[in-house]
Amino acid sequence: MREASFYSNMLDNMTEGIMAIDKHGRIIMANRRCCEILGICQDELLNQIFLGVFLDKEENEELVQAIIDAIYDKYKTHKRVVTYIRNEKERVLYICTSFLFEEDEKMGISVILSDITELENLRDAVKATKKIQALNKQLEIRNDLLRTTFGRYLSDDIVENILEGRNGLKMGGKKKDLTVMMSDLRGFSLLSDLLKPEELFKVLEYYFDKMLESIQTYHGSVLEYMGDGMLVVFGAFHSIEDHAAQAVACAIAMQKSMKDVKMWCARHGYPEIQMGIGIHTGEMLIGNIGSSMRTKFGVLGKNVNIAGRIESFTVGDQIFISKDTRDAIEAELLADEEIDVEVKGDENKVHLYSVYKIGEPYSEEYEKNNSFKDIVELAREPEIHWKKVKSKIVMDHIYTGRLLGISESGAIFRPEDSIRMHDNLVLDVGFEIYAKCVKKEGDRVYLTFTFCPPAFRPWLKDICEKNKE
Repeated sequence: MREASFYSNMLDNMTEGIMAIDKHGRIIMANRRCCEILGICQDELLNQIFLGVFLDKEENEELVQAIIDAIYDKYKTHKRVVTYIRNEKERVLYICTSFLFEEDEKMGISVILSDITELENLRDAVKATKKIQALNKQLEIRNDLLRTTFGRYLSDDIVENILEGRNGLKMGGKKKDLTVMMSDLRGFSLLSDLLKPEELFKVLEYYFDKMLESIQTYHGSVLEYMGDGMLVVFGAFHSIEDHAAQAVACAIAMQKSMKDVKMWCARHGYPEIQMGIGIHTGEMLIGNIGSSMRTKFGVLGKNVNIAGRIESFTVGDQIFISKDTRDAIEAELLADEEIDVEVKGDENKVHLYSVYKIGEPYSEEYEKNNSFKDIVELAREPEIHWKKVKSKIVMDHIYTGRLLGISESGAIFRPEDSIRMHDNLVLDVGFEIYAKCVKKEGDRVYLTFTFCPPAFRPWLKDICEKNKE
C-alpha cells in the first residue's frame, strides 16, 4: 500500500499529463496534470471508453487521431503537436503515444501530454519578431537606396525629413526664424564659354564637393543649386539657436576652401574662379512648395530675397552679412568694410558687414584678397572703352575712361561718365574684363575684377613692362 501511494503521489506531481488506456479502449489511469490539461475531472475520465469521451468532440479530432495512430502502428512511439479546444479556448499540446506490451501481450496505450501553448506563442512571437526584423531590414535597404539616390539631388536633411517624418511629403510649411546663405561664382557665365562642357562640369563638381564639406560641418542644408550658385539654409532641420553664427562660420570656411579650388584649377589649366557670399537672418516660410505632381522643399519670403540681393553686392572672395545676422551672433566678428545699400523689397537701407573672421567657439578666418595691394600706377594712363552691366546684361552704350593703375585683381579708373558704388561694368582692352566699383575717391573709381579671361595675365605683364620704359 505504501508503494502504491508513493507512485500515485509521484504521478500527481508530474508536470506532464499521464494517461493509460487498456487494450479495450478504457481509460484506466489519468494523473492530476492530465485532467488539468484536458479540462476534464478524473471522475469523467477513469473507467470511461476513450472514444466515448472524445469522439463526439470534432474540434479535438487531432487528439483522437494521435491515439489511433498508436493503435495501428504498435511498434513505434508517436510524437505530435495537436490543437486542443478547452472551454472554447485553443491550446497547443505535445503528445507522445506508444503501445504497451507485457511479455509480448498487448496491454494498452500510454499517453504523455504537455501543454506547450505558451512556448508556441513565444515561438510565434519570435517568428513575428524575425519577420518584423526582416521587414525592417528591407525598409532600411530601401531607405539607404533612396538616401544614396536622392541624396545626390537633395540635401541629406531633406531626404531624412521625407523618409522619417509623417508629413515629409505634405504640401505647405511653417514660419521659422532662419539664416539663408546665397553663394555665386564670379564670371562663371563667361567661363562657360571658354571651357568644354565636360571641363565645366569637372570644375563645378570639384568646387561643390569642397563647399559641401564646410556646409555639412556647420549643419547647413543645401536647398537648391542655381547653376554655379547655391541656396543654403541654417536652422531648418537642426534645432540650433546659433544658426546665424553657424552660417557665417560656414561661409568663412568655404572661402578658405576656395584656395584649394584655385590651386586645382591652376593645375588643370583652368582660369581662376572666385566666389561671393551673401547672408541674411530673419523669419521666412519653409516647407514643400509646388503641386501634387511636382514638389520641392524650399524657403519663401522677403528675407530670402534680401539674402540674394546682399550676395549681388559682393565681389570675389567676399562675404557680406546683414545687420540682422550680425545682431544674432554673440561671437567676436571682424569686418574690414561696412556699407549701406538699397535693397529691392526693403524700404530701408540695409547695413552690410564684409566679414573675414569669427571668434570662439567657431574660430574661422580667411585671408581676403586686396585688389589694390600691389597696384601699379600707369604713367601713360591709357584710354579704354567700357560699358555698363545691368542685371547681368551688357548695355549697348560705349563710354571711355582712363586707366590710372592696375593689379592682378583690380584697377583704378577715371571714367568720363559717372559710376555709382557697386555698379558692374565691362572694360574693353582688346578682350573683356568684368569689374565692380567698390570704392570712389573724387573722380577716381576703384574697381575689383570679377572675371578676367586667360589673355589677361600676358596683357597685364606687357602693360607693366611698357610702364617701366
